[in-house]
Amino acid sequence: MNLPSRAAEKFVADAKTYFPMRATGARFGGVRATRVALAALLSVLMSAGRAAWGAEAPTVDQTADRRAMVESLMLRVDVLEAHERLQNVGLQMVISHEHRRILEVELGMAEVESSRAVTAETPFLIMSITKAFTGIALSRAVERSLLSPDDSVARWFPDHPELADERRTVRSLVTHTAGAPHRGHPERRDLYDRHFETATEALAALDGKQWRDDSRYRRPSWNFNLLLGDLGAALGFHGWADPGEYSYSSGNYMILAAILERASGMSFQSYMHEQVLAPLGLSRTGFQDVRDLPVELARNYSLQDIWSYDVGEELQRVPRFDYSFNMGGGGIYATADELVTFGEAHLAAGEFTRGELERAWFPAADGSSWSYGWILDEDAWGRRRLSISGATIGVMASLRVYPADGVVAATIVNCWCRDAIDGELIFALPDALVNRYLEGVAGAELVSD
Repeated sequence: MNLPSRAAEKFVADAKTYFPMRATGARFGGVRATRVALAALLSVLMSAGRAAWGAEAPTVDQTADRRAMVESLMLRVDVLEAHERLQNVGLQMVISHEHRRILEVELGMAEVESSRAVTAETPFLIMSITKAFTGIALSRAVERSLLSPDDSVARWFPDHPELADERRTVRSLVTHTAGAPHRGHPERRDLYDRHFETATEALAALDGKQWRDDSRYRRPSWNFNLLLGDLGAALGFHGWADPGEYSYSSGNYMILAAILERASGMSFQSYMHEQVLAPLGLSRTGFQDVRDLPVELARNYSLQDIWSYDVGEELQRVPRFDYSFNMGGGGIYATADELVTFGEAHLAAGEFTRGELERAWFPAADGSSWSYGWILDEDAWGRRRLSISGATIGVMASLRVYPADGVVAATIVNCWCRDAIDGELIFALPDALVNRYLEGVAGAELVSD
């Protein structure tokens, strides 16, 4: 932003100091008073004349800049209020508009025990947001004719007892209609101490009678599906089924990762790095490997019991589980800033071709809400978007891309804390902030016209 004078720069700097956005573990008070003060600040900025802003009266662009600065601060206060009220541990949120960051927030602790604060560079686990990365990697393989969405999975794995079913296709894996199994936490606990070097090797995690319809792996009462839809389904269990009907499963994207290995002749991790991560400059995004984790990776916490989900008052630290069995469906870590960069690459052809992006923008099959790695939906205000979220115990994350509006929003938290099941921090809050920002932009455009 181009500010009109040193006085203005100091005024905004003082405001950011007074309304800090990085928590240090202490509780924050006076959020309502802060919001009132910011509203007053906005009024001052809009009405300030030469005495406050320098020798010349502010131009229309300068006035818009001042409004944007204070609106950004007001959005941050809303994030801060929710973070405190829900007793969250650590958070990153980034929102961009037309490739310009309009909101960047880091709050709380990446690691409670060492009082290590969250920074913009702190990577977090993102779980099922990995599917969007797998989706664009798959789209690139289709664009290069390495495989076809109508390939039978049996083409690539003719000897696998379940994948040899000719009715299972690449497209049905993309749209979660292949009948692949899914085992969420804690039913998959026997996989947490096993490491798989490749996605093909990880197909072993799909074998065994535990993946069939075994009641030992079902909870008698399960309410996450009702509340969170596919995000809740990600925490549940179902075994192999006949292809055709929709049934959310990370198993689908585990299999897609293995197919990409066969088609490319590379490990899934290497192919992802070559085709997606490196071209976009995502240096702080990678695959979780418990044997060699980034030292700055955020730890994860929960007020719900790690194994039973019973809600308690004592914060538990989630162990470093090995998620290599699910590298195509939930094995990546990232920062919110790099998730936004990834999302921005889906706004228009650039690094990705038009054909590659259209597989993200449009349903992969008639009647499906899934494209390649994304759910196609609308927010509460009717805005079309690409949406994907991720969760496991101690992890919640979301990524939204609004192609028509040029907006991308990413939120990651490292705690299942107070009322985590509502998903407010990753769903309702960023959605409301995006709506408020876009309504403000529309209002400003009407005024300038």
